[in-house]
Formats: sequence, structure tokens, C-alpha cells
Amino acid sequence: MSAKIETLIDKQDSFEIIRDEIAAILLIEKENQKTIAKAADKDKTLWDFDVYTERSLPWELIEDADGKIIKQVPLVNVFFDQFTPNDSASNTVERQLNTGQFQIDCVSAKNTKRLQNRSLIAGDELAARDAQRILKLVRNILMSSVYTYLGLRGVVTKRMIQSATIFQPNINDRPAQRVMVARIQLNVEYYEFSPQAIPVELELVSAQCTRAEDGLIYFENDFDYTT
Repeated sequence: MSAKIETLIDKQDSFEIIRDEIAAILLIEKENQKTIAKAADKDKTLWDFDVYTERSLPWELIEDADGKIIKQVPLVNVFFDQFTPNDSASNTVERQLNTGQFQIDCVSAKNTKRLQNRSLIAGDELAARDAQRILKLVRNILMSSVYTYLGLRGVVTKRMIQSATIFQPNINDRPAQRVMVARIQLNVEYYEFSPQAIPVELELVSAQCTRAEDGLIYFENDFDYTT
């Protein structure tokens, strides 16, 4: 059996483009929110977070193995999880409609804080509230009407947040001491495209002369497309 695909598969699939586009949208919009907050004389750090993609353990960027917080700015990590084909809206030749799951982790770490009245607020509570604050920003950005198609109309047909979950991650097989994560599952309906056969250039069409029963003659002709 010989190979039949004659072109180099040298492209990004749609799921890769969508993942990177989600990260780019979050980065651009959070910077713009900081600018708007500063103009409104508000603390712009409340709209700040760092953006990563495809980090399997993003919380390790915030708390080290000894439980020490090494980064104060919360972070958002976007990664592709899986896709499910929609056979009824696809074809077997060129275009397939998929529903992809993209996970967006909003990660924060906080130390226990002592208030002026000498009472304490636990670090994990502060981290949970901070992670939920970032979740709020991410949800509002991605579900804005201007991002109905995530800037990829013609590829993306629909996007919708499926769920949001708060959890405490494990670092080196132990629960992180002061880290909390708010995970958003974003479902995106999009098209993937596959390589096509290269058409053969037509050279000659030949028609055969035939005679009907009543004697009617059908003409005979050749069409040469090489000249």
C-alpha cells in the first residue's frame, strides 16, 4: 500500500488556534481592564492576572514544595481537554464539527491576614475569594457578546461555559496550603478541516457517436484541454 496524501500536514488544527485565542483574549482584555480601572481611580491590581497555556501543574508557579508563596499575582492557565465529534453536522470528506472542552484554571495563593481588630482571615479563604474574583473576570470576558465566536467566526460556531468548580490542588502528593483554584470548563463548537485529494488536470474528453433507432445521429467529438 502506498501513501496517498501528497501535501505536507504543516498547520495548526482548530483546537490549537482556539486555545491560543482564548489566552490572547484574556491577556488583551485584562490589560485593558487595568487601564480602565486606573482611569477610574481604582486599584488596578484587582483586575490583574498572568496568563499561561498548557501548564499541567500551574499552582506550582505560585507555591513551592515547602508551602512558601512565591508569586502574589494570581494566574490563569488555559488548556485543551478533549473534543467530541458531531457526526450529523459533519462530512467524511473535508469538514468535521466538534465540541471541544477547554479548561481555564484561575489560581491564587494568599497568606493568613490579620485585620485591624486583631481577628484573622485564613489564607485559604482569601485565596478562594481571590480565585473566584478571577473566575468572575474570565467569565465576563469570554461570555461578552463581542466574543460570541471568540474572534474566529467561520471556524467557531458557538461557545458556552459548561461548569465552574472550586478545589484545592495537590502539590507533591499533599494539599497546597494556601492555594485555591477556580476551574471553568468552556465548551466550544468548531470546525476541523482535513487534507483533500489533489485534483488531476483534465486533458481529454472524448464523445462517441451513436445512432438512435429512428436513425437520429448523435455527434462524435473530442475536447483536448492540453493546448
